[in-house]
Amino acid sequence: MICQALEPILNEWNTVKINIKNKIITVHLNENEIYKSSYKNSNGKIKGINFSFAGSGAIDYARLFDANNNLTFSEDFDSINNSSAQLK
Repeated sequence: MICQALEPILNEWNTVKINIKNKIITVHLNENEIYKSSYKNSNGKIKGINFSFAGSGAIDYARLFDANNNLTFSEDFDSINNSSAQLK
């Protein structure tokens, strides 16, 4: 499971990249592949993102790109009151 692969190494700032293409999900941590799996049925379009932590945690930024590498979502968490992030 992805969470188990990330758990022991996320006590410092890291870059986590999740790529989903052709029904294959690949997770990279600091450019190193740490998880890969396939699935059969599509879940449809992304409707939201949830970050959760077992204890304290922080997210510096989040970005989503479509299949053509066009930016479709970006949030830098610069302001607590910033509610402008929307999926396109």
